[in-house]
Amino acid sequence: SAVVSSNPELNGLVAIDPASGAWRHVTGTEQMAMANALVTDGWGGLWVTDTVLGAVWRVFVNGDLPDRAPVVELWVQDPLLEGTGALPYPFPIGANGIDVDFVGNTVYVANTERSTIVGIPITHEGAAGEPFVHAELPGVAADGIALDRAGNLYIADPPAHTLWKLTPEGELVAVADVDDGLSGPSSVALYEDEDRLVAYVSNQAIGDPETIKHGPSIITIELE
Repeated sequence: SAVVSSNPELNGLVAIDPASGAWRHVTGTEQMAMANALVTDGWGGLWVTDTVLGAVWRVFVNGDLPDRAPVVELWVQDPLLEGTGALPYPFPIGANGIDVDFVGNTVYVANTERSTIVGIPITHEGAAGEPFVHAELPGVAADGIALDRAGNLYIADPPAHTLWKLTPEGELVAVADVDDGLSGPSSVALYEDEDRLVAYVSNQAIGDPETIKHGPSIITIELE
């Protein structure tokens, strides 16, 4: 498995052995400016957002063997993925949450400061096509995202303590909020079978103290 670290000394990806807990820095990923979110393609590859560069990297970690370095490539860098610097941080918060529609061959990326979801087509050769604005979400600080089988996109919004659902038709609906246990939600993952759709949401519990009702946690939300 792999996780993202924003520690400057561990810039890029850190791979963790689930059994032993031992970790190692994934060679070559130190060139990322600020790795944020990632998603696997199921074949040993990862798409990783770079918040500061406004970019998406591809990393083929199956090649990270003693005699063979992993393949790390800057898959796409585009102004639509760049932040604006509007938030009170020493760096822009652009490309953030990411998920892939393997049926539609499109990568979706949340841009937090621009309040948009950006789509990036995957060409037949696996390269990035021309990025486009899939949805504009005024007032939504889009962070982690996840797609369900029906094409609905679930979006974590930390300042609003809200989980949104964006339908394929473009309708935006709040499906959970602070009263459901959300507290600065930053990432979302889905479990889906024929009978259930469950969102696993991580709570940062940071932001305006007057709106924080719950501590850091991972909660589950039953979705319809």
